[in-house]
Amino acid sequence: MATASDTAETQRLESGVRGWLLAFILWLGILSPVFWIGFNFVIMRRLEQANPDDAVLMREMGWDVLLWVLTLAPEGMRVAAALMLYFLRQPISVWFALCVLWLSGPLLILGTWAAVEGEHNVPGLVRSALVAGCWTLYLLLSRRVKATYNFRVAS
Repeated sequence: MATASDTAETQRLESGVRGWLLAFILWLGILSPVFWIGFNFVIMRRLEQANPDDAVLMREMGWDVLLWVLTLAPEGMRVAAALMLYFLRQPISVWFALCVLWLSGPLLILGTWAAVEGEHNVPGLVRSALVAGCWTLYLLLSRRVKATYNFRVAS
């Protein structure tokens, strides 16, 4: 039978930003934003090199600005969520991260499908939903998340 001191010691050992929680925060706040901002920069440069007329047309129509807004807004939300998770040890940080996961992933893809007719990126939607789903399960079920943020899901 576990005593109160054993339970407190276990919770102390399980709390803190380490392990998978640290990996999630690094992915959310650094790796993903750097990748997607770099990816869009490379795509824009390659478009200008391969097809300068289309690049000019894209700029004239404002599509380049829209592309950067649709990149920087979700990545900014991801950085904000990662900073909240790292510095603000409250349940709201976890809820915000969950919202950002779904808003900047699968829901963003579905929103662009609804707003712009064109090619549907089904593999991207599936990948994004799987990633968001796996991290959601981790955040909802992890003892470390519960101990670090005093996070509980209502029964």
